[in-house]
Amino acid sequence: MQSEHRTARESQGHYTGECWVDTILETPVGQGPARTDETIRVYSVFFTPGDRTDWHIHSKGQFIFVTGGEGRMGNENECSTVRAGDCVYFGPNERHWHGASPDHFLMNIVISMGTLVYDHPVTDEQYTRGF
Repeated sequence: MQSEHRTARESQGHYTGECWVDTILETPVGQGPARTDETIRVYSVFFTPGDRTDWHIHSKGQFIFVTGGEGRMGNENECSTVRAGDCVYFGPNERHWHGASPDHFLMNIVISMGTLVYDHPVTDEQYTRGF
């Protein structure tokens, strides 16, 4: 079975640098009358060194499985380094960001649930907090 999706450069304007995305799955939540506007999305994501998302939330949460490289992820309270084999969960409506470390690529599989809402960019101070 061949995917209909191609590798695409993220172009929504919610990243500081260059990010590439392969869509693995996009499916609405629920069936029939229980169907909602919310969606489960699964992506393979490749961040170039120093690239990161803007602050954002997912109404039903997000799992991030790091498959290669080194990255940084943060919420309102902390920022941490992640490496291959790490799994991070951000809860429903938890404001957060994620991306590559300054000198490393970051590859990960993300499972995003619900509606995605972007906020403002992560500042350099927020990106380097705790490092």
